[in-house]
Amino acid sequence: VLVNAVAMAGTVWLTWRIGRRLPVAGAGLAAAALLAAQPAAHYLTTHWLGNTTVGMLAVAALALATRRCVEAPSPRRGLVLGLVLGIGVLTHAAMLALLPIAVGAVLVLPHGDWRRRLAPAIASLALVGALAAPWIARNYAVFGELVPIRVSTGFNAYVGNPALASLAEARHGPGVRLAGIAATWAMVFESPTNGKILYDQAFDMVEAAAPGGWAGYDEPRRDSHYLG
Repeated sequence: VLVNAVAMAGTVWLTWRIGRRLPVAGAGLAAAALLAAQPAAHYLTTHWLGNTTVGMLAVAALALATRRCVEAPSPRRGLVLGLVLGIGVLTHAAMLALLPIAVGAVLVLPHGDWRRRLAPAIASLALVGALAAPWIARNYAVFGELVPIRVSTGFNAYVGNPALASLAEARHGPGVRLAGIAATWAMVFESPTNGKILYDQAFDMVEAAAPGGWAGYDEPRRDSHYLG
């Protein structure tokens, strides 16, 4: 909980710093205050013992590092961007989706000579690769296949689609509308018990249709089954 609180406080501070760079008076203070007042942020800090709050901090740090590198591209700022990205993807694998966005912004948005933009982009990519390579190599040694950081795409897709839809139908009846699905999803963030109900629904649905030898599947193979 202490780690969550420190991460959330750091995210609020970085949000203020990012907002200050916008050409709107008071944007930083307003954004930081809005984040600090969010009930969901309080719940994630005090009840959700995972990597969500640390991931939020990493995303905020990435936004600021990208903005700084766009404003004044340099190899040093590119290395800072790469450091934030590398630590970020190891903290929360979903940040891999932000890698092309951040590096693409450095390549496209700044004015001036393209060579001035290319150096920080290469520096950031090289540092991300250096930080992530040991874990990727470990995954290959363990699973015998390329797993960039971790597996979870299939499971998350399953929880957020068939499992969520079936739970919403059980709670709101056949032909449940979008509002019922949204309400079912929102309840996950109201208490740990509600979150467990949704995850248990996903587990039960998968196990009910599990193929032979399911117990012997490793993580990537199970994730691939969720996607199917």
